[in-house]
Amino acid sequence: MEQRAWGSTFIGSTVPEKHKQLLEQIASLFSAGGIKTHVSENVQSVIWSKLIVNVAYNGLTAVTRLTNGEAIRTDEGKELVAKLVTEAVQIAERKGILLLYDDPINECIRLGIEEIGKNTSSMLTDVLNKRKTEVEVINGAIVKEGKKHNMATPYNEMILKLVYMIENSYEQRL
Repeated sequence: MEQRAWGSTFIGSTVPEKHKQLLEQIASLFSAGGIKTHVSENVQSVIWSKLIVNVAYNGLTAVTRLTNGEAIRTDEGKELVAKLVTEAVQIAERKGILLLYDDPINECIRLGIEEIGKNTSSMLTDVLNKRKTEVEVINGAIVKEGKKHNMATPYNEMILKLVYMIENSYEQRL
């Protein structure tokens, strides 16, 4: 098995000023233990930026059974990533959440080409092993927030339903 994930871990609080000292202590302990950790003043930005990358790749790769990079090898794959990400970005904007990237679509595609292209997503791994996936908390979260804010999310809803179909037919598939 090859480790392809890297980067920093971020921790935060919805009331960072109240927990600042504790968060800094935890980050220091994690970093001392070899897990580079930073305290985020705006943890929702970190959470939603990570969610958007997962929205871009997890469901799509579970349905297509392709790695992240293979999923965007074609123009059709890039277009689907763009549609999924656009819906998520619109929800984040409606909620007033600032994302970590200026151009989320291009950042997701860049990540898929340069950094996470060889990865088999966790959702695809679950499908291949006939396990329940986390589609409800990834694409389903976008669908749920869309309904809450009266915003259409047809691409995320389609992925949600397709993955549910796969999950509910593990024993019937050819």
